Amino acid sequence: MSETKKEPNYIEGIRIFNKNESAPCWNGVITPNQLFEYLKSGKADKCKTEYQGNTQFKFSLWVNQDGSASITKNEYQPPQTNDKKEEPSNDLPF
Repeated sequence: MSETKKEPNYIEGIRIFNKNESAPCWNGVITPNQLFEYLKSGKADKCKTEYQGNTQFKFSLWVNQDGSASITKNEYQPPQTNDKKEEPSNDLPF
């Protein structure tokens, strides 16, 4: 049985550069046209959610072995449950 290596789903239009030893943080760029085209393409639909009437796209930030960072789509969806709280019945057993 062979293992299938899952390729990361990078978000197009956002790039983070290697952190310099003397720098306190990572630096990166956002290319709006590329990012907007990516979001409109439907490639990120599995990480699309809504919160308080606003569309959001979930992502994960990874620190790579070489010290750089990457952003991938976060497509995790919590399991759907149909646990509806039952309302107390007004039917009395006596």
